[in-house]
Amino acid sequence: MPSQITKDDHIAHRVVPTQEARQGETTGRMRTVLEVSIGLAVLAGVILWLVYFT
Repeated sequence: MPSQITKDDHIAHRVVPTQEARQGETTGRMRTVLEVSIGLAVLAGVILWLVYFT
């Protein structure tokens, strides 16, 4: 089903089928950013723990 353009209150709305709206590109960059940031947060926590409790 092709997408449609509708006119409502002088604003153009694009009506997209459900399957087309769900499609997206997965590049893996966000997973890398998440892994690096979690790793840095854990490292910072370990360093703070060592500084204050040892």
